[in-house]
Amino acid sequence: MENLIPVPPKKKDFWSGSFDKIETKEDALKVIKEFSHGLYFLAIIHIAAYFILAVRLAVLLDGIMYVVLAFLLHKFNSKIVAIILLLIGIVNLIVFVVVKVYNYDNVEGPHPVLVFIIIYFSIRAVQATFRLQKLQ
Repeated sequence: MENLIPVPPKKKDFWSGSFDKIETKEDALKVIKEFSHGLYFLAIIHIAAYFILAVRLAVLLDGIMYVVLAFLLHKFNSKIVAIILLLIGIVNLIVFVVVKVYNYDNVEGPHPVLVFIIIYFSIRAVQATFRLQKLQ
């Protein structure tokens, strides 16, 4: 017996592309676009923190670096840029661990939540860029 009740299509929410499987070219492009926009936002936070809170120069340089890498990732869907972002996230994680383990009092490490967000979405960007090449 056939199912006579139509099943409505699953409604996708805002974060659906960030956590779903990357199966199509559109899925890969959506993940890359979302991550790039997240990096733009993170860059704005870094640059604003430098100018408003007068934190160290490294924060401004991080912000500028994130703007450039986000633009390159968004414009060219580059695997190399995605891998560089993943390496930056891993380096930030190492710095965070070293600062916490050795109890440096005068050194501020990166925020752990931002580190894990960058690492997770960098992994997704690497997956998306490699999948995009395979699907083209």
